[in-house]
Amino acid sequence: MKRFISVFMMVFVLFTNLSFASPEANYWDELKEVYDWEYMESQQTMRLKFDVPGQFSGDYVVDMTGKGNMSELVSKLDIKITDAKGAVNLPDISFYTNGTDFYINTSAFEGFMSLMGVELGEIEEDYIMVKNTQSPVDMNSEILKELLGFIEDIELDVDLGMVQEGRTYTLELDSDKLIDLLDSYMRYVIANLNNMPTSFMPEDMKISEEEIEEALIMYDQMVTPYIPVAKEMIKGSNYVQVTVFEDSAYTEEATLNIVSPFVNGQMTINSSAKEVESLDLSLPTSVKVMTEEDLNSLIMPGGELTSGNYLMIGLDGQYMHITPSQEVVTGKLSIKNEGGFTFVNVNEISGLLGVIIETNEEYIRTTDLVELGFTVNWNSENRTIEIY
Repeated sequence: MKRFISVFMMVFVLFTNLSFASPEANYWDELKEVYDWEYMESQQTMRLKFDVPGQFSGDYVVDMTGKGNMSELVSKLDIKITDAKGAVNLPDISFYTNGTDFYINTSAFEGFMSLMGVELGEIEEDYIMVKNTQSPVDMNSEILKELLGFIEDIELDVDLGMVQEGRTYTLELDSDKLIDLLDSYMRYVIANLNNMPTSFMPEDMKISEEEIEEALIMYDQMVTPYIPVAKEMIKGSNYVQVTVFEDSAYTEEATLNIVSPFVNGQMTINSSAKEVESLDLSLPTSVKVMTEEDLNSLIMPGGELTSGNYLMIGLDGQYMHITPSQEVVTGKLSIKNEGGFTFVNVNEISGLLGVIIETNEEYIRTTDLVELGFTVNWNSENRTIEIY
């Protein structure tokens, strides 16, 4: 199913901008008024404290100041990250967006690349512009408002219990509701992708009912069995959000507490935003343009396999393939499970991975792909074979 995951993730990222939004009618009315602002300024302070027992802990403060032209989706965000322990010195970030393209100051970009072990040559420009060449959507405020309407119509299987007092809205979620809410959102989005506004989901991107059904089956196979485990793992966690709307302004305080055997942490976010009459906002002019492909080649050099040729196969032959061009394809392979090994059809696996397999046999063991430079792993948790 080509492009399914990339489209889904784009929607999910937009959902996160709405926090754990409730379907309460009054709340949505207030939120939609914010999306009608033409110009806005915002401030946000986030503190992230976490502890991985027996390994390491962290305490970071992120201060963000932003302003944006909502009608044209042009924005600027200045970010300062402080390590409360003083162990890490992180560069200040100046970040611009223009639709789906974004700009980042060169000093911050070089710092991030250095952390990943990537050394860049000398860059004279002040900013790196990453140009989106793959997104099928021309982002604008109307699309966001249409998407907001789509989210408003979601019928959740979870009673969130948002409480309203005047123009103050309080939402409290325990660990079970956190998992149930995420599960409900995921299922709804997968099942209703084709019901999204046509400006966000063009006709040539429509996904067939069969592909949607396949995606739901895969979700039930790979996610649903682990929902009770996830609930138990984060038992005692909770999320609290208090949002106060005023005329042309709003504030929000949110706290996420995570309790688990692997990591304990707390994230607190204090946000405020206000509508303004005008803005002095212009995009950088000293820029070095990079495409997403350029960025991928910097982070994952070395050819096709390391740039995203990933195949996951179930013991029934169902597969998910992430191609080097980042398209996602699902389907079913002809396989045989014999003697503790999985054998795949030579012609089918050759076509998927884009390799020539010289053999007179109709089927080969998946482990034989190691000889062609692939890594083959058995994932015992979800009982799948991973090839990359």
